[in-house]
Amino acid sequence: MLYNENTEQLEEFKKVYKRIAAHLHMLVGDGAIDGYDAYLIASMTVKVAEHLAKAYENVVKGVKEAVMDDGYIDYPGRKEYLAAREEGRVEGRMEGRTE
Repeated sequence: MLYNENTEQLEEFKKVYKRIAAHLHMLVGDGAIDGYDAYLIASMTVKVAEHLAKAYENVVKGVKEAVMDDGYIDYPGRKEYLAAREEGRVEGRMEGRTE
């Protein structure tokens, strides 16, 4: 895969994913989708790239950087959601032990 070895082409590839992330950010700002939906779309975008290019580490890393690391996909309440999810997991484990 050319993108894995050619840094110039990899940068062009990353620009495509940065535009996707920017568009998601715009949709959240316009109220067309909420931040959680944008986060899910971005997460799935990265997962698709990981599976398509799993043999090309630079491509996967570039897509992750382009989509997730620019702060575009940090929806309101994300930290609270993650904390509540972990709390639910801990509670579920505790209930499983007492049964």
